[in-house]
Amino acid sequence: MTTFVFAAIKRSDINQKHPVRIKCVAENYQQAKMMVSVVYITAWAGQVIAKL
Repeated sequence: MTTFVFAAIKRSDINQKHPVRIKCVAENYQQAKMMVSVVYITAWAGQVIAKL
């Protein structure tokens, strides 16, 4: 599992001036994007790969 980081603006908040950081744990980028795209408009900011 990889942690993906997105800069996001909530779809329902028209007064939000700055993006917030959203972290999402998923198998791949497409899964992570689908999980957060329902509520947020996102831009990819990075990923954290866990070393075991």
